Amino acid sequence: MKNLMKRSLLIITFFTVSISMANNNDPGIKVNLIENKLIQLTLSGDSDVFEISVRDNYGVLLHKENLQSDNNSKKYDLANLPNGNYFMEIESSTKIKVIPFKVSAKSVALKNDDEIIHFKPTIRKTEDIVYVSMLALNNEKLEVLLYDMNNNLLYSETLQDKEILERKLNLMNLKSGSYSMILRSNGKAFYETIKI
Repeated sequence: MKNLMKRSLLIITFFTVSISMANNNDPGIKVNLIENKLIQLTLSGDSDVFEISVRDNYGVLLHKENLQSDNNSKKYDLANLPNGNYFMEIESSTKIKVIPFKVSAKSVALKNDDEIIHFKPTIRKTEDIVYVSMLALNNEKLEVLLYDMNNNLLYSETLQDKEILERKLNLMNLKSGSYSMILRSNGKAFYETIKI
């Protein structure tokens, strides 16, 4: 009984640490203010390539680039941005970290308390079964769409209201060929070709 309680406590502790790390404390992506309008991005972690983008408060893309993980530090001069609210998105192979910041006349303020991490959906196929899953710690929704080779919609569902969104699709009755799966979440679309 004592061992069971110790194991349960260890599992609960591990789960709590995992969720707190997933929520906003990502040690692989750090943004620090160096000077008034100069920030430094430091990357390490689970991806060979990171996609970096800066958007304004309306979602308009202002800057986009890819950085290799071996080029793990870069400075950004934000002096030319007009006053207003912006956010930086750092996308790796498994997640997207969103870091909001505010530009004023003399400085940039990072809104570290408002950082958020969105996990990307995953697709796994074994024989005629397709498994879709996504970690949704911020109450995200996941729209799952399946199209045939003629762009006819075969399946549509929105998953929500759980921390782990998942669906198992049996494609056994479909004809041989290529099918398109589109997963949409947080304003992003992820595409996968499914061959049967």
